[in-house]
Amino acid sequence: MNNTTTVASTGSGVSISLSLAPYELNIYFGMFIWITGNIGCIGNAIVFNSRMFAKQAYARYLFCQAIQDFIYFNFVFMSRVVQKGFRVPLTTKYLAFCRIRQFYTFWGNQISFNSFVFATIDRILATQRSTNLRNWSNRVTLSYKMVAGAMIFWFLLIGHRLIWYQLSDGNCGPPAGIYATWDEWFENATSAVLPPILMFLLAFLLRRSVHDVIQRRIQPTTNQNKTVLEQMSSKLSLMLLLQCIIVVITYVPYSVELAYTSIRQYYSKTPYEKARDKVFTELTHLLAYIFFQSSFYVSLLTNPGFRQQIKHLLGMKKLIDLSTTKHLPTTIHIQTNV
Repeated sequence: MNNTTTVASTGSGVSISLSLAPYELNIYFGMFIWITGNIGCIGNAIVFNSRMFAKQAYARYLFCQAIQDFIYFNFVFMSRVVQKGFRVPLTTKYLAFCRIRQFYTFWGNQISFNSFVFATIDRILATQRSTNLRNWSNRVTLSYKMVAGAMIFWFLLIGHRLIWYQLSDGNCGPPAGIYATWDEWFENATSAVLPPILMFLLAFLLRRSVHDVIQRRIQPTTNQNKTVLEQMSSKLSLMLLLQCIIVVITYVPYSVELAYTSIRQYYSKTPYEKARDKVFTELTHLLAYIFFQSSFYVSLLTNPGFRQQIKHLLGMKKLIDLSTTKHLPTTIHIQTNV
């Protein structure tokens, strides 16, 4: 009797729990991501803007990323939770909000990821044998120019959303036609397909570069210093492994969902299939935001210098300048967090 009532209440043969799952995911899982994400963004911003990291170009990139992620969480992500979880129409009711949010969703994602990429490339350059290549690393003034350049570059590519996006049939999106197809596939390629490929490539290059540095330094060192270098290599490997795992659990399901949705949109679905696909869509989109939420916690887990700075800021430990350490130069104290 209870089962009959449940099915009848949905009017489509879909259980109430399955129908409510997308909203509950956005409320509970979404709020968890929002809270932990804000803590992480604030923590990253404080640490990478501290005196300890002030003269490091990669820290400037990561500080810019932290600020960008904070805005992203409290504008793009929070509006998603309000609309998808609490069912308050925002992008489907106000045209200006529709255009700004759809623009910033894409633009902010790219600026954050580009900042991370620049920081990683800076660390790769810092470990090269070539003096000419090393000279391009750790340029603080260049870091600001690179971030500003990325902002302008992506604005020129994505700014059309501020003009052409429309409200139609309760949806916020591009007008139907060639423009809509191009906009969809361009976003899918640059936001879902390219990041994991680029992440694995950068992780490989960085791991190999640091390994080469360690091999060059092992020859004249004592056994004690060799052990220290091996420990640093192990910590770097752990950091990169965690980064790859994060990429897999965030971008790969998102890419699969986008491809699946593009293919299945032309086929008829049963009410159950529609409800099931909606749960899958909401879950994969929420997982994609872990990219912005996780960097602080990965750093805390794998980066000794980062933990030292956090303890110092909390008054738990006296700060020691990493640049005075003899085991590895400051350029090896890397952060490659998504």
